[in-house]
Amino acid sequence: MPQALDEMTWDESYESAIPVLDDAEAARLAMARELLTDCPDDDDGAAGALKSLVGEGFLMDTVPAEHGGRDASVSYAARFLEMLGAKNGSLGWLFTIQQGLHFLLPTATHGRCGEYFTDVVRQGALFAGSHSRSGLAIREAADGVELDGILQYCSGAPLATWLTCTAKIPVSGEARGCTMMIDARQPGITCEPASYLHSMRGSLTGIVRLTNVRVPWERVYWFSDLGDSANRPQSCRYYGAWQSILMQGAVFLGIARCALSYAHDQLTRRRSAADPAKRFSGDLAIGLSTAEFLQARSLFYNRVQGLEQAALAGTEQREASRPWHAAILSTVASMAYSCVSRLVELLGGSVLVTGNPLERCWRDLQLARVAEGTRQPAVNLALGTFIMEQKQ
Repeated sequence: MPQALDEMTWDESYESAIPVLDDAEAARLAMARELLTDCPDDDDGAAGALKSLVGEGFLMDTVPAEHGGRDASVSYAARFLEMLGAKNGSLGWLFTIQQGLHFLLPTATHGRCGEYFTDVVRQGALFAGSHSRSGLAIREAADGVELDGILQYCSGAPLATWLTCTAKIPVSGEARGCTMMIDARQPGITCEPASYLHSMRGSLTGIVRLTNVRVPWERVYWFSDLGDSANRPQSCRYYGAWQSILMQGAVFLGIARCALSYAHDQLTRRRSAADPAKRFSGDLAIGLSTAEFLQARSLFYNRVQGLEQAALAGTEQREASRPWHAAILSTVASMAYSCVSRLVELLGGSVLVTGNPLERCWRDLQLARVAEGTRQPAVNLALGTFIMEQKQ
């Protein structure tokens, strides 16, 4: 028999599944939570929350101490991102990009990254993002890359000081897929103001225009989803992206936690007026969703803690661990989607009205699945490669 809703200790179960932070990081997390309390949960309100968090230096939390940051742990970053995802999925997606870059650049970059962190310290550097579907033309120049056109959406504009572009770029005559990050302070680059936070992967609406921008390879930070060392020019600066990818699992968990909290409150209010059969059905559904959420959370944080322990021992090989990162993220995303789907079915179509918290959670999860449509083949490829290597 499932526990009745009014007998459940859902919050206690939720707290028991998370890593314990030290006092300083716990206080920092509490400060962020308090800062977000007065911000509306809707998409328009998330823009104000973004400015508040940047203004209070939260983008600096995962920056290494040698570059003026707080040198926060991976567990703290995951807890922080999960909290943002529970507040608003769009806000969580945006900070996932920022925190992942801060972790990766100083430890896996061949070349200097001081200029990048100077920007982060001075103005909380945010990023404009482009996929290959944008109107941006990318060509190989004599000593670098040439950009022309627009980015269809941008995260952080007009605050953006760096651009991330995903496309196939000719390198030594061969077109190769990559994602690169470049300094936006180049002649010919302008960022038009953003008005509000759009729910498509934490993107602030706005346009970045590039007119015949030439960037030398040595001013490009390059990362490849396949981590292939042959898939980049030798003179550019490189970093891997798998730890950042894993951190996206925290946002999925935050969205699912928001949906569970709302569904729990709704069913508790309706319970006294419902007949026994409906009460039983509601208790069973919320119990199954909670169990699925806690299982996903346990898997995710087990991997996060493993990352921290390996980093302390100096044994973590990021590229070697990418199949595990991809598998954990895929599992967490699938379980979060299943959890929220069950709650939508339980509460009915009335929750799919614009502005409803559960509608926003459902939308954020659906958009994430569309935006990451190529991830599952990549997961299968990575896992297949890993299995073959183990058999050899």
